[in-house]
Amino acid sequence: MIISTPALDFATLNVFTIQGQLLFERILRSVACELREELDLSDAGPGLYYIQVISSKGTSVKKALIQ
Repeated sequence: MIISTPALDFATLNVFTIQGQLLFERILRSVACELREELDLSDAGPGLYYIQVISSKGTSVKKALIQ
């Protein structure tokens, strides 16, 4: 899975199960242009997951379906 976001000073990337269990957390450092982060969720199994990005510009949550 690849997450794209505009340039940020820092961000925290979290992946949660539908039940709210935190599966993955990564602190992302400053980048000059677009940030692309690859996530390996192959061990997570099929299901619906929430991808959360928290930065100084706010919080964004997206759904991800793994089949």
